[in-house]
Amino acid sequence: MAKTNQTPVDFGMLEVGDELYVIDSMLTAVNNFSLFERAEYKRAHEGMLMIIAARVMQLKNSVDKFNNSKTE
Repeated sequence: MAKTNQTPVDFGMLEVGDELYVIDSMLTAVNNFSLFERAEYKRAHEGMLMIIAARVMQLKNSVDKFNNSKTE
């Protein structure tokens, strides 16, 4: 059996990639609301945008913690 040399995976970056995938999916859903749906479900639309903003801030904090730095 051949011996394979694999580089270690940085799990922190996998978590960032997963979170970016979720945020992208949420943004796609929000952007696909028609004008009628946005008017009809205004609260849901605003709530989704607030959730996305919170997830982006949490992701930023996680990356800053990973990098041992703070950005403003």
